Amino acid sequence: MDSVEDDDSGEKKDLFQEIEKVKERIVKLKTQEQAIADEEESLMKKLDTLSPRVKDLKDAELEKALAQVNKLRPMLKTPLILSLSLGNARFFLPERQRLRYKQQYEQFKLKAIAVQFGLSALQLVFPSMFIDALSNFHLVYYYSTLTLREHIMVANGSHIRFWWRLHHYLCVVIAGVLLIWPNGLSRSHLRRPLITFAMYVSGIQVLQYRYQMRRLYTLRALSRVGPMETTTESATVHIKNDLAFLLPFLLIGHLWQFWLSRQFFIESFDPMSTWHVGALSVLFLMIGLGNLSAV
Repeated sequence: MDSVEDDDSGEKKDLFQEIEKVKERIVKLKTQEQAIADEEESLMKKLDTLSPRVKDLKDAELEKALAQVNKLRPMLKTPLILSLSLGNARFFLPERQRLRYKQQYEQFKLKAIAVQFGLSALQLVFPSMFIDALSNFHLVYYYSTLTLREHIMVANGSHIRFWWRLHHYLCVVIAGVLLIWPNGLSRSHLRRPLITFAMYVSGIQVLQYRYQMRRLYTLRALSRVGPMETTTESATVHIKNDLAFLLPFLLIGHLWQFWLSRQFFIESFDPMSTWHVGALSVLFLMIGLGNLSAV
């Protein structure tokens, strides 16, 4: 009996020692993290003082060297949308976490697209105000979350085009208007075209994702873009077969947006229509024009 108690006491002592070792390492790590943060802030201030001196000299070689260093600098100032939504925290992530976050961002998009396609299919098979509301609520959630994640991506070195971020803001507004759009004759006229369009967009988004991922993989292999990029404006490398296959579908989607804008505009003249109809006409026109200019 004594030997068992001695064994338990010895194991307890060993566990205490292991816990203390882990505690000491955590404290040391936090101290190192603070030192790194302080050093990083000092370096960023140094860069800020170097920038005007380089600009004054107007030397192309110096400007190029400074631009390369600036690509490495973290975004120390919290973007406005993030500070309003999530507070004035620091969203710059270590490199390994940045890459993991980008992967989670891509997985989130694919999962949300699949869910939206399923909800749209349910809307077609089972006409129901509840399913319509659920689908539109999911769109609000998806695009709202996507915009926040994209701002975090930008804060960590991703160069997502301004139009695509604005596009997602517009999509949040469209989904919100659809969510509160009351049932009526205009809604019954346009419900099926809207749902069919939503299913079409889900399919196009998957094709776009595959094309962009293959294109970015090629550009990363050539060291032309960084690992945090999700899209690219570079026209120097194309996956020609994929691009030729994708462009007609994109064009159809853009023309469909103009057609929806026209249909909403026509319906807006109905005395029974609400303000939602005119608003949706303008929003679809804005998205159609923006998408067409970004091809």
